[in-house]
Amino acid sequence: MERIMTGTSLRERKTNDWLRKLTRLSDVVRLYRQRKWRWAQRIARMDEDRWARRVTEWQPRIGKRGRGRPKKRWRDEIVKIAGVNWMAIARNDKGRWRQLEEEFLRRL
Repeated sequence: MERIMTGTSLRERKTNDWLRKLTRLSDVVRLYRQRKWRWAQRIARMDEDRWARRVTEWQPRIGKRGRGRPKKRWRDEIVKIAGVNWMAIARNDKGRWRQLEEEFLRRL
């Protein structure tokens, strides 16, 4: 869409960063990840009886495990960056949480 807006083609070998500077649009993937990270912080601060927090912490334990690779969960990316105790970090250490957010956004 940005290439159509600017009238450039792939043959001109212009980078996406160059296009974003020209059109002044934000990167959708970066915006999505930033909102996800901030929503995770809100979930961590919620009371334990709220449904969003309960669903995030829920572990299904029914029957055998399925074959193949386990399905990705919403929190897997957050755990990869912040560790297993990401909720405690989000609740108690704002400075560390912001540092981890920058790392999370760099790993696009």
